[in-house]
Amino acid sequence: MPSLIIDGREIAADSGEKILWAALRSGIYIPHLCATEGAELPFGGCRLCLVEVEVGGRREMTTACSEPVREKMKIYAHTEKIARMRRMAFELIMSDHHIDCKNCAKRKNCGLIRTASAMNMPLQPKTLRSLARDLPVDNSHPLFAYDPRKCVKCGKCVLLCQGLGKSFLDFAHRGFEMTVTTFDHLPLSSIACESCLDCVKVCPTGALYLKDTSKNVIPAPYQSTGLTSAGRPKGGGVSEASEHSQKLLTSPDPGVGGSLKEEGGSGDG
Repeated sequence: MPSLIIDGREIAADSGEKILWAALRSGIYIPHLCATEGAELPFGGCRLCLVEVEVGGRREMTTACSEPVREKMKIYAHTEKIARMRRMAFELIMSDHHIDCKNCAKRKNCGLIRTASAMNMPLQPKTLRSLARDLPVDNSHPLFAYDPRKCVKCGKCVLLCQGLGKSFLDFAHRGFEMTVTTFDHLPLSSIACESCLDCVKVCPTGALYLKDTSKNVIPAPYQSTGLTSAGRPKGGGVSEASEHSQKLLTSPDPGVGGSLKEEGGSGDG
């Protein structure tokens, strides 16, 4: 079992484990939105988990979700340089986000609010103008809705849906125009979605949310993910499942206390 040093603290990690998960399990918080434990190809899209790794006496920047640990590895997770890079990455995310916390179904369980609180940042960008697009909300499904204005392109719903052997959700377009959508942009009600609602569970924002509950808790008839604790299919659920889909639902994501106002600062948003 290799040992590594993060900000002067020595911790143990499993062989081949990524820096992010080793840090989180040891109580060292590194911001992240798109990371999925066990993913074959870590997405690394949010850039919030940037760290510096000492290599040959020099420090190189990398994403903690994609870099495997090595024996006696030296990692710097909270330097001023890293803080600046994370702040810019977070502002880029929020510049294309429709901020509407008071009316958001995920307000009590929002990955953006937790991240902003941990980084002591406001949700509203201070150095970038808003580029949020006026995209239509898909309310066609009877159980949940999709608001692309609040999507941070973390890819969790795409990875989970495809891991279940389905391809109802995927990325479309490139660059700033990239969005998560259905095939040919069809309404959610017109695809063969089996209503497992797992995509709603893994979404860190209010992009995917339940329609009929103020607390955004999965209604009893739909609580089953179709997976056993070992990641195998069980009766009455989705017929094709995988272990990494289960990991998406159980990956450690330590919450950071506190809520934020939309304009910034602390307090009830």
